[in-house]
This record gives sequence, structure tokens and C-alpha cells, in this order.
Amino acid sequence: MFKGGERNMRVCVLGGGVVGVASAYYLAREGHTVTLLEARDELAQETSLANGAQLSYSYVAPLADPAVLPKLPGWLLDRNSPLRFVPRLDWRQWTWCLEFLRACRTGVAKKVTAQLLGLGQLSRDGVHELVEREALHFNYQRNGKLVVYRDPVAFDGARRQLEYQASLGSRQQALDAAACVALEPALASLQHKLAGGIHTPSEEAGDCHAFTVGLAA
Repeated sequence: MFKGGERNMRVCVLGGGVVGVASAYYLAREGHTVTLLEARDELAQETSLANGAQLSYSYVAPLADPAVLPKLPGWLLDRNSPLRFVPRLDWRQWTWCLEFLRACRTGVAKKVTAQLLGLGQLSRDGVHELVEREALHFNYQRNGKLVVYRDPVAFDGARRQLEYQASLGSRQQALDAAACVALEPALASLQHKLAGGIHTPSEEAGDCHAFTVGLAA
């Protein structure tokens, strides 16, 4: 982690969630003296307590994408949209908006996807090494991930993303509705509503709270 050759540093890590505990763990592994500060009485009591439990390494498409632009007006009027915007007289907010729009270009989106996919693969390798080294018990499952689509247009976009990521080494598969049900029979009652799905064998799941507490033990 430190390339400057400094050893036996005294390091203070703020926050006892999964990020703070993992940072403290690796710092200690490198020989540093680490103090971890947590405001709560126990570790992993905030966002690391009850999250989505996904270890998702291949779903890295950036939000800033050309396909997002026509969706923005509807999103800005929908309280449940993935993007909320409350305009203010703040030049930093409007600067961010301009930067977001500039990032919604095909070349930029592809570059960011490649960078995030590389980071995801490093994360996957790190999790695998950590699980094997520390024998952590956190309901860890390597079952893959199936994302289903009802909207044919959204499914076509997901397949285009899949094709680009495949050129970068990502292993994913586009499935029709029948194949989705064959993979996950619980979807049988919805088959007539499905446009298809994307299956990613590399995706995993686990209990983030148990992982954090186990790593700190």
C-alpha cells in the first residue's frame, strides 16, 4: 500500500465499518501500528450492518452514460429515481452538472468502464485471498448473479454493455426469458413479462457485518 518504503508507522483509522476495518487490517499486515476509532459501541453498526450483501465485481457501468441523457428529465421528476437533483445557487453544483454531462460520452463511458472493471477484478482477487487466508465465516456464497429485465430497450442496452465488457475479459451471458426461469425457477410466474436477463457467474454475496466483525477479531 505504501510505496515510499516507510515502515512501522503509527496510523489512526476513523470508522469501524467494512472499509475502516479492512484498511486497518492491511495496514497492520504491513507492520504498522494501527489505532481504529469507532463512535458506536460495536463495529459495523452503520452502512455495514444491513446492506445489499452483494460482492459485485462486474456491474461497473458508470451512471454517466449516453443512454442516461434522454432519461434525465423523467428522473428529475421522480422521487424514486436513481438520481436526485435539488438546484441551488452554488457554482460547485453546476460545475459538477457540466462535468457529468461531459462524461456522458461514449468514449468516456467506455474508458471509465474499463477502469472500474479492472478495479472490480482486483477487489475480487483480494476477497478470495482474504477469505482463504483468514477462514472468515460470513455466509459467503459464490452463486453468481442474475439481473432480469422487463423492458426490451433496457435489455438491449445491457447486452451492448455485456459485449463491450466481454472484450475486456468479463464473463457474462445474455439469457432469454426461458433461460432465466431455467436458472432461477422462482421466476416462472413472471416469465411472460421478462425480456431477458444477464447472468454473471463471478458475482458473490456475503454478510457484510459478519465479515467486518470476523476480520477485526
